[in-house]
Amino acid sequence: MSRRYADRIAVALSTDAGPRTFHWHGRRYVVTAVLASWQERRSWWRDLHDGIPDPATSTQIWRVEARSPGGARGLFDLGHGGAEWTLLRAHD
Repeated sequence: MSRRYADRIAVALSTDAGPRTFHWHGRRYVVTAVLASWQERRSWWRDLHDGIPDPATSTQIWRVEARSPGGARGLFDLGHGGAEWTLLRAHD
């Protein structure tokens, strides 16, 4: 089971440009493994302004295993689009 979110998060990157740590709800999570990474494109027709589509945008998704300050491990989907990072999903 998983829960969906759309929470902005602060992310520190590793040397290979993947997430190394992230802050969510006042807690710092340490990424212990990057399990997958992929790109998702947003549907252009959802962003029509005066009948003209915005340029297609894409979001890089990172599925990571991360450790909370208390040592518990979790599985998270982090999204990076533009200049912002977002926590998209927390898996149980």
